[in-house]
Amino acid sequence: MKHILFAFSLFLFSLSSCKKENAAATDDLYKDAPRSDMPAEIAPANWRYGSLSALGIYDNRGNHIANAQDALREYKVTSDGYVEFVQYLAVNSSNCYSMAYTHLKGTMKWEAPNKLTWTPVKGEFESRFTCSGTQSTRTATQADLDRSKSVWWYRLEDLTYSGTKDYLVLYTDPAMQSHHQEFAYKLIK
Repeated sequence: MKHILFAFSLFLFSLSSCKKENAAATDDLYKDAPRSDMPAEIAPANWRYGSLSALGIYDNRGNHIANAQDALREYKVTSDGYVEFVQYLAVNSSNCYSMAYTHLKGTMKWEAPNKLTWTPVKGEFESRFTCSGTQSTRTATQADLDRSKSVWWYRLEDLTYSGTKDYLVLYTDPAMQSHHQEFAYKLIK
C-alpha cells in the first residue's frame, strides 16, 4: 500500500505547473534551450503513457503477484513550449518494491510539419526500496540531461477506434515507420 501512496503522491506532484520559474538562476537554465510555441493539436496538454492502479494481479492460488500498473510516463506541455516530464516505475519481487521516479523540466521546440525536440534543463531522480527501507534522491547531472534530450517525429492517431485521433505517437525517424516507434501517449487536454 505504501508504494501506491508514493506513486499517487508523485502523480499529484506531476500535476504542478511546469511554467518557468521567475528566479534569475532558473532563467539562465532556460535561456539556451530551444523552445517555440506549440501547435494547438498537441499543447497545452498532458501526454500520458501507462497509469497507476491499486488493482492487483493474483496467481491461481490467490497470491498477490503485482499491481496491475506500475509504470507511468507523462509530459505536461504548455502552449509556449515549457515541459515537465515525470516517470514512475516499480518492480515487485517477493512483496518488496523497487521504485524509481524521474522528474525533469525543460523546453520543447516544434518544427513544421511534425518534428519535436525535447531539451531538459534540470531535474532529479529518486529511488525507494521498500524491504530495506532505503531511499535516495539526486539532482540530474548535465550528462543525465544530455542523455534525456530527444528528437521525435509525431503523428496523431486513433488507436482505440473511437473516431478521435487522441494519441500522440512518437517516432525516432522522420519516415515514421512502426519499427521506429518510441511511445504512443494518450493526449489529455
